[in-house]
Amino acid sequence: MKPRVLNLIAVGAMAVPLAVWIAVEIATRVIPGCKVQIYGDNLCFVGSINLAGPFIVAGIGGIAMFFFLTAFVALPLFVAAAVLSWRAKRKDHAA
Repeated sequence: MKPRVLNLIAVGAMAVPLAVWIAVEIATRVIPGCKVQIYGDNLCFVGSINLAGPFIVAGIGGIAMFFFLTAFVALPLFVAAAVLSWRAKRKDHAA
């Protein structure tokens, strides 16, 4: 694979869970009367549906997956892309 493709995959692995977390944070502030707390009221009604539980799970899961995928997927892919790029440059200079 090319280093550019590896970098794009790494950025995508970091961007998707971060986008979920940001979307939950925005939704909790946009919905009027939404109080999402781990140990609290947990009231976030849209119609007759209480979205506080799913918001808590998505928020905590999004940030946890961001750190997990950054450490175990994105960083190794960034390192692999850097090594492949370094090898290609070294090969071009040798020729």
